[in-house]
Amino acid sequence: MQAVVEGLSAYAERALRYAAVVVPGEDDPFMAHAIDFPGVVGAGDSPQEAETELRRGLASMIEHLELLGRPVPEPLSQYSGSFSVRVPRSLHMALVQQARAEGVSINAEVTMLLTQALASQRG
Repeated sequence: MQAVVEGLSAYAERALRYAAVVVPGEDDPFMAHAIDFPGVVGAGDSPQEAETELRRGLASMIEHLELLGRPVPEPLSQYSGSFSVRVPRSLHMALVQQARAEGVSINAEVTMLLTQALASQRG
């Protein structure tokens, strides 16, 4: 997902370089998190809206850090955010059905499940 950020054009392009994870939220339907900026989040009624809000927050954070003369973390460019994995057909079917039931793409569903699994392991 690449959201359009309006009103912060000088920093919006830089904000798009950072990887984002969008998952179902507890208080909001969807939450977007930036891997390189812990604590910068976006919330929305759709994955796209959550990511747009995240990108606005990232652009503001980049601007703020630069105004203070503080370093802006570089994106983790070695991670493309894409990998391929083979699963049994039955698991593929179950994932597709669950994603449809929740009204999200299979990519969003798998991302949410992986994020939840990692979070539960970290305690």
